[in-house]
Amino acid sequence: MWQKCLRIFLAAAVFFGISFFQSGIVLAAEDTEAVKVVVTEVKQNPNDPSEFQIILNNWIAIRNIRVTKEDGQTTIKYPVYVSRTGRVYPQVKFLTEQAQKAVETAIRTKKASDQESSGLKTFKITGWFKLRGTSSRKVNAEVSFGKAVAVSCGVMEGSRGPWIAWPAHKDEESGRWVKEVYIVDPEIKRTVEKALINKYQSGGEAEEGSSKTKTGGEEW
Repeated sequence: MWQKCLRIFLAAAVFFGISFFQSGIVLAAEDTEAVKVVVTEVKQNPNDPSEFQIILNNWIAIRNIRVTKEDGQTTIKYPVYVSRTGRVYPQVKFLTEQAQKAVETAIRTKKASDQESSGLKTFKITGWFKLRGTSSRKVNAEVSFGKAVAVSCGVMEGSRGPWIAWPAHKDEESGRWVKEVYIVDPEIKRTVEKALINKYQSGGEAEEGSSKTKTGGEEW
C-alpha cells in the first residue's frame, strides 16, 4: 500500500516539476528575496511623445504610461482603473524601491537597461476581493511577481467558464480593448492564470502569507 502511495506522490512531483520548469515560474516562498527589476525594453509613442510602454525582465509589459512636465517637474502616471463611483484602482505597483527607480530611470532616459535579466522567477496571489452583484467580474485579484511588481487582474465568469481579465481600456474610436498590463510569455501566463482559476473554483480561501480574502465592494 505504501509503495503505491509513494509511486503516486513521485508521479505528481514529476508532473508539477516539469510544468513549473517548462513555464519558468514557481510559487514564491516566504523567505524568497525580491528579484532585481530590469527594464528590458522601453518605447515612446512617436505619435504621442507623452506615452511610453516598457517590458520588465522580459516578463511583464506595461503600456499607456503617461509622462507630463510642469514647472520643471516630471510626473509619471501608470495605468489605473476608475470605477463608476470615481474610485481609482492602480493596475500595477512596484513593491521595492529598486524597481521604482529602475522604471523611472528607463522612462526619463528613454533607454532600456544593458543588464541581463533571468525573469521575475516567482509569483504569488497577494490580493483577493470577491465582488457582489450580477456582474461577470467575480473577483478583483492581485498577483505579485518576484516580490517586486504587483499586477491587478480580475476573475471573470462566462458561458465557457472562468477566465482572467488583465488590465485594459476600451479605445473610444475603434471600440476595441487595448492591453495595458500583461504577461509576455504565454507559458508563464497560462501557469499564473491556472493558479487564479484554481483558487476561484476552490472557493477563494486566503492562502498562508497572502492577504485575507474579502467580500463585497462595488461592481466594475
